[in-house]
Amino acid sequence: MKDVSYSYAERKFQALAGLESLTVADKFFLQNSFSRSALNAYHESNLWPRFLRVGQERALSSVSIVPYVEQNKDEIGEFIRIHRQSPYGTIGTYEYEFYLDENGANVINLEQGVTGVYVTYKKVYDPSFTEGSNDIPQEFLDYMLFTALGDFYTGDGQTENAAVAYNRAGDSLSSELFRMEQKNNRNIMGIKIATHHTRQLR
Repeated sequence: MKDVSYSYAERKFQALAGLESLTVADKFFLQNSFSRSALNAYHESNLWPRFLRVGQERALSSVSIVPYVEQNKDEIGEFIRIHRQSPYGTIGTYEYEFYLDENGANVINLEQGVTGVYVTYKKVYDPSFTEGSNDIPQEFLDYMLFTALGDFYTGDGQTENAAVAYNRAGDSLSSELFRMEQKNNRNIMGIKIATHHTRQLR
C-alpha cells in the first residue's frame, strides 16, 4: 500500500487539465475535490487493506457495548464482525450478533463476565488534504484525478467533457475495486466479509 504526495497528484491533475499553473481558487477547489473523492472511494468497500483491522481485541465500555474509540487503537468507522475469541487463531470461535447506536456496537447474548471481544472493523478515514500532504492512497489516485477533472469541467460549463471525466473516474475505481476484491476473495477474510451485510450507519 503506497502513498503519493499532494504535489505529485497536483502535477498529474495539471497535466490532465492542460493547465500551466493553478490559481489560488483552483488550488482550493482541488484540495476539496481530492478530499471529497478520497472519502467517496473509502466508502465503496470494506475490503481496502489499509483500513481493515481483523480480529482486534477491544474492551467493553459497559455491560455489552464496544465503543467506537479506545485508547491507543484506531477509531472504528464501521463494525464488520465481532467474535468471542481471535477469529483466525481459534477453530470454531463464536460470532456475536450486534446492533449499533451512538455509543458503539451493542453485543447480543454476551456471556456474563466477558470484558473484551475480538472485532473486525474498518477504521475511520477523514481525508483533509493540503499542499503538504504525503498520504494520498495510491489506489485512489486515478479516481481522485478524474473526479477533480470532471468537477473542473463542470465548473467551466463543459458538460460533455465533464461526463467523460466522471465516467473515467468510475471506471478507474471499479477496476481498482475488482483487483482488490479478487485478491481478497482468494482467502477466508475476503470471502467472509464479502458475503456479510456490512453497510451500517451510526
